[in-house]
Amino acid sequence: MAVMAGFAAMQYGYNYSRASHSQLGTWENTQSNNAKNRAIEGYEKLFNKRYTATRSTTGYAYVLTEIVEDKDNKGGGLVGLNLNSGEAEHQVLLKMKDPDYDVDELEGRIFNVKDKKEITAYSVR
Repeated sequence: MAVMAGFAAMQYGYNYSRASHSQLGTWENTQSNNAKNRAIEGYEKLFNKRYTATRSTTGYAYVLTEIVEDKDNKGGGLVGLNLNSGEAEHQVLLKMKDPDYDVDELEGRIFNVKDKKEITAYSVR
């Protein structure tokens, strides 16, 4: 999001400079002003899409717990609790006692870093 904001600001600045250094009413001035407006509109669309998607998420809390899938697959993992219903809806077996993880709820992924070398992504949808 920050990169897109910077990119939109850069486009806006460039086209603002072009518009201010051209004569009012000329083709170049009109095109620069239109491009300047499109840069802002594009950023607004991106921001609104992300905001709407964030608002529409149901909301989960992830709890680190012991998971037993069968006798060979057990260990530490994450359980996703739906905050609206209170039901456990997702679980990811990480087989680690103290995992280094991050949750991207919007995309439905859990990222885990193993030994500061390997990143693993799990889908929770």
